[in-house]
Amino acid sequence: MLLIIISWCYIFFTLVNFGFVAVSILKKPLKNKLIHLVLGLISILVLSHIWAFFSGFGIVFHLFLLLSNISISWLFRKQIFQFYKEILHILSQFALSYKILIFIISLLILAKSASLGRVLDNENYYVQTIKWLNEYGFVEGLANLHLFFGQSSGWHVLQSVFSFHFLNVKFNDFDAFLLQVLNIYALKTLYFQKKSFQFLVFIPVLNWFILEFCVVPSPDFGVIFSSIILCFLFLRSFTNPKPQDFYLALLVFLSAMLIKVTAIGLLVFPLVLFFKLKSKSFKFYIKTISLVLVFASLWVGKNLVISGYPLFPSDSFSELFTLNHQIPEALYNFSLRKEKLLEFFASTKEVELLSTFDLFWKWLTHSKVSLIFNLSLLLSVIVIPILILRLKLKSAIWWIYLSFIAQLVFLAMTSPQYRFALHYLVIFALLFLSLSRFALKYRLLILSFSQIVVIWFLLFPIRYGEISSKNYQLESEIFQLKNFVVPAPNSAIDSEYEIKRVGNMNYYSPVEPVYFWSTGDGDLPCVNEKQLKYFSHKIKYRPQLKDSTELSKGFYSEKISDE
Repeated sequence: MLLIIISWCYIFFTLVNFGFVAVSILKKPLKNKLIHLVLGLISILVLSHIWAFFSGFGIVFHLFLLLSNISISWLFRKQIFQFYKEILHILSQFALSYKILIFIISLLILAKSASLGRVLDNENYYVQTIKWLNEYGFVEGLANLHLFFGQSSGWHVLQSVFSFHFLNVKFNDFDAFLLQVLNIYALKTLYFQKKSFQFLVFIPVLNWFILEFCVVPSPDFGVIFSSIILCFLFLRSFTNPKPQDFYLALLVFLSAMLIKVTAIGLLVFPLVLFFKLKSKSFKFYIKTISLVLVFASLWVGKNLVISGYPLFPSDSFSELFTLNHQIPEALYNFSLRKEKLLEFFASTKEVELLSTFDLFWKWLTHSKVSLIFNLSLLLSVIVIPILILRLKLKSAIWWIYLSFIAQLVFLAMTSPQYRFALHYLVIFALLFLSLSRFALKYRLLILSFSQIVVIWFLLFPIRYGEISSKNYQLESEIFQLKNFVVPAPNSAIDSEYEIKRVGNMNYYSPVEPVYFWSTGDGDLPCVNEKQLKYFSHKIKYRPQLKDSTELSKGFYSEKISDE
């Protein structure tokens, strides 16, 4: 945990500095320190994506980042000094009870983030995606090696920047740092702004839930974080939005899309602010279009390099490009064709034979955890409008509800997985806690006792195997005392790796039996041997190096003859 604290200090220092760069570009001063840090995060997100087209996040990048930090610190030294002075003043003004609560929350977040994360997607592609980014940046045709590597989320780019992989200890705690920031801001709002809107105040109550996404660099947390910030901006500026409010909302939305395209429902927020603006100049339109083009170019460019599909994971417009590293259609269809997206809860035959109602019931109940969250989402569709009408809430809440419905419609048409809408459950929980008279009256007591739930889940982690229909779930482990100094490994797969060869490519495959897609923390290039054998036999394609001596040159899929 001590090493994580040091890395957090550097992350905070970097976000503060780059926040001032973003503010200078927007040419509007910011009073809100949380939004200042968010702007710093977005600046790093854009910078790191540009860098990744040319190189990985090794020592050269970190020397560049350090020199940039030093230069920015000098250029904005007066503003930065004032920023830290105000932060220290705020912290010193907290009552003792608040300081104790901040300490307890910080300790729990640190303990959870330093623990071993056992999440299947982490073993399938999070760890390996970050390793590729660290070493080489965006690698041409990488998705041919492993389909999931084609996703290369913007969140993994951010985690790569702050993983410091050239050190002996690999950091994996960017999510936890941002949750810590949200918690401190929530308590600051509670203590100093008692009469202001309390939307963010109850974030510590939800720590037990959000922390489950923080043990690994999950893009789902990136979407949750973006959603919270976007709703905060939306509710704050809804009545009388200014152009700056719209720009901030647009930047957060575009960043969320760079993190995960399933965040599309959040588009409602900047759109509403756009139409509520009373006047829009020619310069306003130019700036808006420019922002959209910058983020769209980064997203499409990254997709073309890694998979050859401009809108990956969609195959739309892929026929316009004839790239030799483009994923073959047969390989793409294996996992990403539309009808295949239902198969996480139903087989191909069931999808074809079952009625719509039977498929719906199977989707709702295929595991205990699915039942809990799917039912929560369906109940929200019915209950939220009743609460809005009964409490006579302002129209801004209706727009949040509309965003939720738009998200559900999008998922029903593409990939109906509950985890792509969980951020709305977080938003609605924060909203209605902030509107509850009982919760507001006893808010400090509720915030304090809610940390007992966090302690419980820290000592007795959720056993996913007991609530999931899948038999390949990895069980969580409790926090260990040794993690006070050295964080747990990034991967929970305890396996040796052996060198295999296919065509012109040597690769590392886990020795122990693991799930079909899983790779763990093996050396590059790492892929499961049984996955490659299956594709070679069934689909007649195998990944090959473009240059047998240079991994950085990338991959393509070679057609195997039927002979």
